[in-house]
Amino acid sequence: MRFAFVLAALFGLTVPAHAEDFSPKRQQSEISQLRDFIYPPGYSDAAIVELENGRIPADISVPEFARLHCGESRTIVFSPCIIRSRDSKGFDYFVIIHGANKHFHDMAAATQYFNERMSEHVRLYGDEVAALNDFVDDFCGQIAKGTEAAEILRAKGARPRLSHAVAPPDPDAKYPFSNLFQWEKCRECVGLVAVSQREEEQAIACGRVRKIATPHVNFFVVDKNSSKGHGALEAALVEFQQRAAH
Repeated sequence: MRFAFVLAALFGLTVPAHAEDFSPKRQQSEISQLRDFIYPPGYSDAAIVELENGRIPADISVPEFARLHCGESRTIVFSPCIIRSRDSKGFDYFVIIHGANKHFHDMAAATQYFNERMSEHVRLYGDEVAALNDFVDDFCGQIAKGTEAAEILRAKGARPRLSHAVAPPDPDAKYPFSNLFQWEKCRECVGLVAVSQREEEQAIACGRVRKIATPHVNFFVVDKNSSKGHGALEAALVEFQQRAAH
């Protein structure tokens, strides 16, 4: 599944492509890695196998499937989102934010919660990128003075991490981030998804080390028939509320 490859690319995990159906009998080590690092808690081996083979398990719910398309793994959410969907009882709203997923029946409460958490998420993402770039500047400055890389890393300890990353668009999806809204089970779905626009690769700072471009996050409001990007969260929330009101 595409999410596995996005996570692998960002964090250096080995999640190979499958030329044929993914089989847990032949690839038990792979399914263990997917369960331990990729899929949110609660997914069975059978569900993981189905999803890895491009099939949606018959018993998976809209919010559970949305968790994958919003980019949630065991440790991170790449693309926080809010989804409105309909079931036999009416409309529901699901906010996907790592460690703080919530289900609402009221749109105003859902959008307020999403706005607060999303604003904080993007702020933290920017802070983490700045910390990583400061780490690179200091590292390369010491390299230029002749200090050995291993010595610098021992002294600095663990490097900063991106715990609040926002995923780039998925080039293989019908929309720039997921095909969730083409799923027949996602009845009358409307969504708002954060997407980090791809930036040009930064110049090498020293050795093979590069800094990370300043994050540029856009917000896409989407349904089965359309997708529109916004540069500001406030504008995206207004459009989401307008579409979700019908």
